[in-house]
Amino acid sequence: MKGEGKSFGSMEEVISAYQAGVIDLRAKIKLYWKGEALETSAGRVLLNDILPPKMRFINSEMTKKELKQLVAEFLQKEGKDKTAQFVDELKNLGFAYVTKSGISLGMDDLQEPETKEQIFAEAEKKWKRFISNMKAACLPTKKEKSE
Repeated sequence: MKGEGKSFGSMEEVISAYQAGVIDLRAKIKLYWKGEALETSAGRVLLNDILPPKMRFINSEMTKKELKQLVAEFLQKEGKDKTAQFVDELKNLGFAYVTKSGISLGMDDLQEPETKEQIFAEAEKKWKRFISNMKAACLPTKKEKSE
């Protein structure tokens, strides 16, 4: 694989080398991270690049189970808003590199949740409650009207 065995002093160097075509996404490389030589890949560096510094460095295969655990840990440490951003970045990263890897997805690969109707019903309730609250907040009260 292109770039196999090369050494890098920072995540930025790895990303630049990958973007320049010097190393392949899955080539085994060495990254010197916090005084330690890690055997890793550009793909793992790209994943770690979207993590906050205090959650770096994940250097293992990320299966569906590990991704769920990572998102749960992220939620616990960073809160809902940052987690939503992270999941969006993770999705974008996945789609960007899955096309380069030659893996293809079809509609049959995407499963519809069994609780789809329940999810939509709950979302509809929340939306109606939100609209009701907005109307209540924007409409003057009887006391305000009489003044």
